[in-house]
Amino acid sequence: MSFSNTLFLIVDDQEINRKLITYSITKYSKQSAVLEACNGAEAFNLLKVHCEKHIILFTDINMPIMDGFRLIQLINQNKSLFIKGIEIIVVSSIVESNLPALNKLNVSYYLQKPARLKSIENTLEKISSQYANT
Repeated sequence: MSFSNTLFLIVDDQEINRKLITYSITKYSKQSAVLEACNGAEAFNLLKVHCEKHIILFTDINMPIMDGFRLIQLINQNKSLFIKGIEIIVVSSIVESNLPALNKLNVSYYLQKPARLKSIENTLEKISSQYANT
């Protein structure tokens, strides 16, 4: 699958984490559009503006203003906005302890921080093959 019609949104309050994921995405898929947000509130505003695109969201859990849990809850409550679908990938150091709660929120993939380039690329490959088989 080409990600040319996909918008990637990276949400993390730490700029270095956003830059690492953005680098991995652009290395894997050079034609992809990538936006960044530093908290869930900023991310949800961007999602509403770009809701007509297929979206792949990488989000942290612990962030100021609006955390990743609340962001994912808002996405689920407004699922009909995202016409072409949204994949949610949690990238956090607290994934394991929050796995039961995340499973209830339709999270597609989980990556442990610090995320490694290879794990991000493997996740993109899984998403790509999932769409190739549909």
